[in-house]
Amino acid sequence: MKFKASVVVFSLFTLAGCATTSLSEQAFGTKLPKYENTEEQKIATIEFSADKKYETKKGVPFSGEPVVCTPSGLKSAFGENERSTKIQVPANEPIIVTSIIKWYNSGWEKSCWPFVSFVPELGSNYVLVNERIGGKGISALWTGVAFQSCKVSVYKLVNNKPVKIEAKKVNPSHCGS
Repeated sequence: MKFKASVVVFSLFTLAGCATTSLSEQAFGTKLPKYENTEEQKIATIEFSADKKYETKKGVPFSGEPVVCTPSGLKSAFGENERSTKIQVPANEPIIVTSIIKWYNSGWEKSCWPFVSFVPELGSNYVLVNERIGGKGISALWTGVAFQSCKVSVYKLVNNKPVKIEAKKVNPSHCGS
């Protein structure tokens, strides 16, 4: 009996000691530097959310890793010791952002991170949500990963109520150029 308990404890320590690779590192093949909030006076705030209140008829919000396209390249809002889901960005300038999500279904896994661009207004607060589209509710049992996708939506908070805004899907290939 003592042998079985020690094997279980050893296995748990071994699993706990394994380093996990961040979603951004899995997606881009390299560890991304941490995004530092803008030091400008003219800012807007973006919160990355998986709150169920942003759920749509076709999608389910997922928690993900926020990624920002900057002139010096892609940056993650997650650092070594900090997992920030709220960032400050320069206002009245186009911003390119995403949230990398990953899900599992019937032994398969899928990641998805479409980048979107919009122009945050001075002093405004925004919420970015990445939803898995397809396989919602009971249909998750038969809708395979191959038929699922994701969609990034951006909401502007107006009087603390979310108002969906237009965000253009973009290719971040020019980040750091």
